[in-house]
Amino acid sequence: MSFLYYAIAISQFAIELNYYLQSEAYTIIGGTLLLSKSAAGWLYVDLAFILLPMMRRTFGAFRTTKLEEFLRIPLDDNITIHKYLGRSIFFWSTLHVAGHIVTRA
Repeated sequence: MSFLYYAIAISQFAIELNYYLQSEAYTIIGGTLLLSKSAAGWLYVDLAFILLPMMRRTFGAFRTTKLEEFLRIPLDDNITIHKYLGRSIFFWSTLHVAGHIVTRA
């Protein structure tokens, strides 16, 4: 995956983490809130990107520009990117749900 994807995802994760560290809910619920909400922050990015690799016409238009070279996204490898994002969604949603389960217990 590209640097841009990781930069956006890590930034969103950090924003969620910082927000909930400073909230009252953290003092009441604890670290599992941080786990579930920060994982949800990464999920926001994955879910926003999951459909992009399947949009062949959109990527066809990107190929005519210098965007592929600038972003370093392998546009011809769309199914691999889609599978990678699917695995990432599975991982982060598992952490998200686990955080909520531990909070309820």
